[in-house]
Amino acid sequence: MKKMFKKKSFTPILLAISLLLTGSYAWRDINQHKTNQFSTEVAHHNVTLVENFSEVTQWGIDQQITKSVAVRNGDKADDNALIYDDAYVRIQFREFMEISEQKYIYSDHRYMVDEKGDIMKFTSSSQAVGYLQSIKHSCTSSGSSCMNILETIKTAFDAQEYVYIRTDAHDPNGQYGKFLVMDVEYLNPVSLVEGQTNQSNSAQSDSQHDALPENNNEHNYTIKTWTDTDRVFDEYVAWQLGSQVITVDEWIQDGLQPVSKWIIDTHSEEGWVYWGQPLEHSTTATVPTTMTSNFLESVSLVKQPNGKANYDINVYLDAVSYEDLDLWTDANQDILGMLKGSNDDTETIEFDLQGKTVGDTITFADQSFIILYIDQTTKAALIMTKDVVSMEVLNSMEILAVNGNEKFPYSHATNTSEPAIYNDSYLKIVDQAFYDKIIKNHTDHESVLPVSWDVEVPMTGNADCYKRTDAPTLVDKKGEKTAFSLSMSDVNAYGLSEELLVKSSRYWLRSPSFFVNFAGTIESNGTIWREHFSDLKTAFAPALWIQTK
Repeated sequence: MKKMFKKKSFTPILLAISLLLTGSYAWRDINQHKTNQFSTEVAHHNVTLVENFSEVTQWGIDQQITKSVAVRNGDKADDNALIYDDAYVRIQFREFMEISEQKYIYSDHRYMVDEKGDIMKFTSSSQAVGYLQSIKHSCTSSGSSCMNILETIKTAFDAQEYVYIRTDAHDPNGQYGKFLVMDVEYLNPVSLVEGQTNQSNSAQSDSQHDALPENNNEHNYTIKTWTDTDRVFDEYVAWQLGSQVITVDEWIQDGLQPVSKWIIDTHSEEGWVYWGQPLEHSTTATVPTTMTSNFLESVSLVKQPNGKANYDINVYLDAVSYEDLDLWTDANQDILGMLKGSNDDTETIEFDLQGKTVGDTITFADQSFIILYIDQTTKAALIMTKDVVSMEVLNSMEILAVNGNEKFPYSHATNTSEPAIYNDSYLKIVDQAFYDKIIKNHTDHESVLPVSWDVEVPMTGNADCYKRTDAPTLVDKKGEKTAFSLSMSDVNAYGLSEELLVKSSRYWLRSPSFFVNFAGTIESNGTIWREHFSDLKTAFAPALWIQTK
């Protein structure tokens, strides 16, 4: 923090004395002026609904079809010189299903089946005659009379014509002969929801493809709600949701805090699903800061319809800026209040640090932490676990495989062509689990402050790690209450000394190294270094920002 000095008042007095002694040439110039103009640009927005769908025409029971849905704020082609707003997003789903009952048109005669019940068909007449002679059929050995019962037919399920053997009542296997399906007719489709019609066939969708949602008749499909347990679509179809999806009741139980998860509003018939924090703009898609996780992963058929079925999912994206959140007039008020940062229920309880200073050890949530930094102005403190998280604690968080089969700290550790990315890493999973399993279950969690951070770009060299301050962890009312790994920016921005950072072993930072398969670490003597992804598998030291008295 810069020191502020109070200006002394002797300068005007000395000037007055000087003019008094040499006052014959006093003058005044008030003819000059200059205006410095500061201007702003209109904030831009570029929010995209992202989906991945594997089209299917022969959908079978329990077959999961990929249908992922997410939202992104930004595009790689966006101009970084422009100003872009954070986005607040919600999505709504609509469903349609119709079933056309089918009618088989059968042949006039029965045709031979074998002893296993399989219909007998041949690619040529000579093959059919040979078969008849092999079973000593009543046709003559010359085969001439056999030709009278052979018919070349293409059934509704054949790709080509085949030779079939027509049977009579007293022929061998005749009583088991069966009729062939010559054609399939479908009755007029009937919607599961009375009064709705299909808006997605080619004749209609061609004209509606470029129409706005309110002008597109698919907007009139049935809204998928999350409160109705007797929905007609659920008899036939099941949705597989993403891993970062919670109900509004679960979110309320966790304290109404911003979360990098989808929140399902089960208190409303409008069916809205909200992303639980602002979505930052970036030219790089990074989950969960600039792109959401998938809300929907796949869809499966759980019951075979009685006929030919057509099932449609229509996804509706509603994205606004912070200033336009009030346009969500039908929004859940708790979620809206959280996004606007005005929930009264989220007051942070002050933690008593009386008599403590930087470098001291405190007990927080029954864990030993060291105080790294205290902001006297905001009464906030940055603390970090005194030692690396023990294997016993890691196992208690249920995030490590059994038998000591430890995971790499970065999820793409085997891919040495990519730099470390903390937000997608196992390191982040450990930090989040530490907060969810260890901190949140203790009353001290009420003193934890919400935070946010920018993603650090890789270092340019060793010297860079000792001076960079571009992406520290900041207390942010719109952020998320969570534990986090320190960044190199944290070390430098908050002036963390080597004596503060020293531990019995090395531990991970969330910072990428200038080597693509390395990430930042703190050495056991407290200095910043780098390590290969395959090293230090369990060297984790989570940190927290807390409110203090």
